[in-house]
Amino acid sequence: MFVSSLFLASLSSVFVQLAVGAPTASSNGQRGICDVSGLYVHLGEYPNQLPHPQHNPKFVYLGVGTQNYTCNGSSYGSNGALAGLIDLSCTGESEYESIAIEALSRWTAESNELNGNTFAQNGGLDGINELGGYLGEHFFMGNIPRWDFSVAGGIFEGNENAFVMGAQPAAANVPAPKDTGDSNVAWLYLTRQDGELADEVYRTDTRGGVAPQSCSGSDSIQVKYVSVYWLTGSSNPPSN
Repeated sequence: MFVSSLFLASLSSVFVQLAVGAPTASSNGQRGICDVSGLYVHLGEYPNQLPHPQHNPKFVYLGVGTQNYTCNGSSYGSNGALAGLIDLSCTGESEYESIAIEALSRWTAESNELNGNTFAQNGGLDGINELGGYLGEHFFMGNIPRWDFSVAGGIFEGNENAFVMGAQPAAANVPAPKDTGDSNVAWLYLTRQDGELADEVYRTDTRGGVAPQSCSGSDSIQVKYVSVYWLTGSSNPPSN
C-alpha cells in the first residue's frame, strides 16, 4: 500500500513532539537517573520570571527540609537551610506540583526529631509516584548555599568536587505563584561560585518555608518546606 512521504513526515513530527520535554530512560550511569537535558526549567509566571538558563538541565530533584531563621528583635532574618535531595528525573513534570504537596504533607506530619536530610535519606517519601533515590544534601557554609552529592549516601559519595555553591545575581528571585498561597518561599536563580556539580541552580515549585511576620528577642526557628531544584550545566560526573 502506498503511503505518502508527507504523511510519514507528519507522523514523525508527532513522535518528536511527544518526546520533547519528557525524561528518557537513558541514564547518566548513576542509579538509573534519567536524562533531563530536554526539559524546560520552570521560571515562574510572566512577567515575574527567573533568568533563562544558559545551559541544559543536568539534574532535577526535590528538596525536603527547613528554611532556618533567627529573630532580629522584631522580624526574622534568614539563617540558611538544610534539606535532603531526592531524584525527580524519571518523573513527569506534570506531577511535580502534586509530589511537592504530598511531600510537604508527609514532612509536616513527621513528629520525630528529624532534620529534612535524615527524613529524606531514611525513606520518608517512599512510595510517592516515581520519586527516585537519595542524591545528596543541601546546607549552608557560612552564608553560602551548597548542594552536595559527595556526602554519605550521595550518588557521588566521596567525590570532593561533586558539589556546587551558589551566588545569587541581582534580581534573581521571584515570588511563588499567587495561586499556590502565601506561605511558600520565593523561587530563586543562582550561579556557580565553587564546585563542579553545576553551573546554575534554580529553586522552583516551592511549598512552605515562610517565617512568621513578627517575633521578639533572638530566638531561632526552622520552618519546613519542599522545593524542586534544577541544576544545569556541570561536569558529569565531576572529576575526582
